[in-house]
Amino acid sequence: MRHAWLLFFVPVLMIAQTERRILVVSASTGDYIYGAGGTLARYIREGWRVDVAVFANGEKMSRGLSPAQTRLANVEEGKAAAKLLGVHDVVMMDDKSGELGQVSSTEMREQLFALIRGMKPRILFIPDPYVHYQADGDIRWTGRMAEEAWGYSGGGTFGNELTRMGLKPYGVPEIYYYSPYRPYRKGEGGEVEQARFVSRDIAATLEQKITAAELLLTSNRTLASLRKGEADDAGGRRYAREFLTEMAETVGKKHGFEYAEEFNHVGSSSAAPGIADRFVARPETAKCSVLVVTPRCAIVCSARAAHWRRWPRKAAPCMWRYSGMKKSYPRGWGRRRRALQTTEKEKRPPRRWACVK
Repeated sequence: MRHAWLLFFVPVLMIAQTERRILVVSASTGDYIYGAGGTLARYIREGWRVDVAVFANGEKMSRGLSPAQTRLANVEEGKAAAKLLGVHDVVMMDDKSGELGQVSSTEMREQLFALIRGMKPRILFIPDPYVHYQADGDIRWTGRMAEEAWGYSGGGTFGNELTRMGLKPYGVPEIYYYSPYRPYRKGEGGEVEQARFVSRDIAATLEQKITAAELLLTSNRTLASLRKGEADDAGGRRYAREFLTEMAETVGKKHGFEYAEEFNHVGSSSAAPGIADRFVARPETAKCSVLVVTPRCAIVCSARAAHWRRWPRKAAPCMWRYSGMKKSYPRGWGRRRRALQTTEKEKRPPRRWACVK
């Protein structure tokens, strides 16, 4: 009877242990390492299980090799890098690199449904499809598909064939959007209405992240030859180390760390391993507000449409003004149209609408 309390706590601990799982979605074998390798290494050190789903086969990321040779090299090097990082398993979907935009997003989403429902991860990492001017189209397509899978995997009207197979709907509580190859710009990325900008200190795991990235010899050689003119293995490793160190320093300087990674996070505010970081509010790209007039009310939103506020039409805090005219017309599309039709005969100025508070 002295240890009867274990009958209650052991099942709870077992449930908590099974929930400490992370699923990472990546377009290539190196994207998640460059974008979130340090944070994932911290989670792994804290006892979390990390699995990675890679959708592209890497057959185009090389110089001087055939597509088959390139694919084999990138897959083997990617698995070696994941093993060094501490990843439990890497699932290769083997879609053609550079052509994910031509692959059925429904098919890719169903594959991710199966992984989410089978693994039941607590946290999901996906490439951010909202990063502006993303040169790699595969990252954008993978991010869009993964975001849809995250949103729909818990719905009973999606993946009915998986439900019949025993994979019942499951929604991942937390999601991290990561930017693989550059820091976020101000107000950029993430699900606009819900995402919060967070940073993670990776000073303790930066070397492990860099060492794992250095094992991606084929892709590193290609990047080094394109950007620095160095086509050997030593040049590729040097490029990876310099790039990741500079990126971690740049992000860390923004958030008050020596080395850091940054994400857009949606979900419950669970702390990163070993620390309890406070969420940082997303900075807005502009201070101006936009007034949208509807038949019943006026809606004022920020320039990024992140925050909406509603007022009765008579209490609207600002109004549209037609630049160049002597009068300002407070509301109503008909009033503006009639005003334009009854203006004086002088030459009308070019149509420029400005928001006036």
